[in-house]
Amino acid sequence: MERLLLWFASLVLVAATLLVGACDRQTGLPSLDAGAVGGIESIVVDGRRYFFGYSHRDDRVLTPLFTREGAIAEHAATHMAQTDGRHDAAFWSGMAHRAIAESDLTDAQGQVIALAPLKAAVADLRRDTATTRALSGIVLPEHLYYLLEVNSQWPDGDPSPAVVQAAQRLGLEADDTSGWMEISAGVLSGATPLPKGAEFRDAAAVYLWYFDRLVGHQRHGWSASLGLS
Repeated sequence: MERLLLWFASLVLVAATLLVGACDRQTGLPSLDAGAVGGIESIVVDGRRYFFGYSHRDDRVLTPLFTREGAIAEHAATHMAQTDGRHDAAFWSGMAHRAIAESDLTDAQGQVIALAPLKAAVADLRRDTATTRALSGIVLPEHLYYLLEVNSQWPDGDPSPAVVQAAQRLGLEADDTSGWMEISAGVLSGATPLPKGAEFRDAAAVYLWYFDRLVGHQRHGWSASLGLS
């Protein structure tokens, strides 16, 4: 019996140790991964303001999009920290409020994003990929494009041979897709001349492949929040 009691006591001790190890010893909050250190940023999309956590050290989005200061503050108090440690919701609320007027990622103009023209242009392009009409709204707003890039969990897998051939006709490298979005959007918007031997449908194929990969693999539910999925 004594051995059984000692064995049971050791199990309790191990379980308690594991539970404590999964929490911050001072606050009792869930432990943070190393990448959860960051601040709060803000953007306005089609007139609606959003707040989100961002790691400037790692260039990484940390949270879903929140529409209220209080909501992002409560989330950050539990799931985020600064370089000097954790802070309460009042601290994060102040940071969220400051993010309205000032961003560490872009200027005030960059914080305001018109997404409706992009959605309309993409819908038009899907309906008619052979269009030769310039789609001025097809270019992703620069700051949003940056955020979507750093927040994308880019999947493995190569584009189809047809998309690769379309990219090559546009003068793009088949094994480097980093410039595909900008070049194809430039052609479709009319800002970039159509290369000799290429067609608008080539730019459409390349653009839609990249766009769907980008918005279809956003972390933290961003595509759904922004109406892109």
